[in-house]
Amino acid sequence: RTMAICRRAFDRRIELVATLPQEPVIVVGDPTQLEQALLNILINARDALMEAQVEQPLVRIEVTQIPASADNLRIHGLAGAGGITSIRITDNGPGMSAHTRSRIYEPFFTTKGVGKGTGLGLSTSLAIVKDHGGSMDCASQPGRGTAFTMYLPASDAVTPAPKNRAEPDAPPGENPHAILVVDDEETVRVP
Repeated sequence: RTMAICRRAFDRRIELVATLPQEPVIVVGDPTQLEQALLNILINARDALMEAQVEQPLVRIEVTQIPASADNLRIHGLAGAGGITSIRITDNGPGMSAHTRSRIYEPFFTTKGVGKGTGLGLSTSLAIVKDHGGSMDCASQPGRGTAFTMYLPASDAVTPAPKNRAEPDAPPGENPHAILVVDDEETVRVP
């Protein structure tokens, strides 16, 4: 779903590549919040690529399972997790200086021009990942692109949420629920 949003909302020149594991990866959490964290990072990558006018812009998403060894859990701050799911978003954009990287998670810090960003995307993404018991890091150098990696606790199984029996089933083709999305970022407001 996230890739579909990006394919519709991003400039067609940006190549979007997703590398996913053969088996489904299960992370226990709020899918809407986790999608928002991912979209915030992807939108920043898109903006960096477009602003720098990269000739062949590329954004790559790679999802992998990391073995749940004691060292891996400690390194990524996920003590007690049954495993680790890594979601890495890389771009071939202009990259960031060490000074910029040191401030990226500060609320309201932005490198974008007036009216082009609030500086809340990365701080929100980090808060969401931490609320889900995970961690996040960033690797970037000027002229060498940027990579954000989210590390989230993985699960071996999922128990489906019980259906609330107080709600009647909707007639076929009708959705009894509606979601209103209000956002100042035009690409997030997908019809």
